Amino acid sequence: MELRNAGKGSGITTNQGLTPSDVMSVFQQCGINAEAINVSNSEHFESYLYSYMGLGLPIYLVCKLEQVGLHSTAILGYSMDKSRKGISRLLSVKSIGLKGSRIRSLVVHDSAIGPFTNLDIVEKKSGQPRHMKGMWQHANNKPVDITPEMIIVPLPQAVRLDYNSILLWVNRLSIIVDLFLKTDEKLEWDIQVVDSNAYKSSIRYSDQIDEKDKLEILVNQHPKFIWTVKLILKEVELIEFLADASNPKNTVPFYKVVKYNADFSSALNSLLRLEDSDPQLKSILTESLLSFLIKNT
Repeated sequence: MELRNAGKGSGITTNQGLTPSDVMSVFQQCGINAEAINVSNSEHFESYLYSYMGLGLPIYLVCKLEQVGLHSTAILGYSMDKSRKGISRLLSVKSIGLKGSRIRSLVVHDSAIGPFTNLDIVEKKSGQPRHMKGMWQHANNKPVDITPEMIIVPLPQAVRLDYNSILLWVNRLSIIVDLFLKTDEKLEWDIQVVDSNAYKSSIRYSDQIDEKDKLEILVNQHPKFIWTVKLILKEVELIEFLADASNPKNTVPFYKVVKYNADFSSALNSLLRLEDSDPQLKSILTESLLSFLIKNT
């Protein structure tokens, strides 16, 4: 399991003389909370970055440079593989497609290289740490191998529901959707935390959402920050679940369902209402989540 607030007492010091606690204190002085996450052996490195970069804030990366030591950079952006090959394993139970795992290259600010440089993610082999290549080179011009150790994510104070917590709920949804669709095509979940006003702007001109539903989303008040959880099948958006990012971790965080495909939503609702499967659905979803889905799909 990834370590939360791993920067405290971690013993990590970069070759710039900074510790994760130093970086986190700077964020806190600016009125921004920060979360340190150990990603040295994480299956979710790229998905962490993707989910939190929806806030538009740079993410601080501590990485290990081969034969050099620890080094730090600021992640400013990324590029993604469009072939839907990114698959990430969840909870060692089953594999689900996560859009964030498509990330193949990072755009970073590196004080030792320049304001904008790329870190290309090398295809990860099973059981081995994640590796990256960039502008760093050995004396023989061979690229320096780079491994991510920790990320420090700046978070507005209102964001209290973290990535791992929302992922637990996505896993429940994914099990039900897999049972329902029974398709060989790989489903993909697009998970990000965003400012709700930015979300409203992003859907304003969407032609896939019913106009009445869209108007309701645009007019109604939302939590300041929300997690957006969108289900995609073969590049087609099917349904989206909105969650309150300030919600306590032990309660159902979802408060709104956005129906991109009315037929899918209707068929899913019919499945959820089947009395014969009610005990099984409750055990997977929890009674409160099942009730929410029946009411809102």
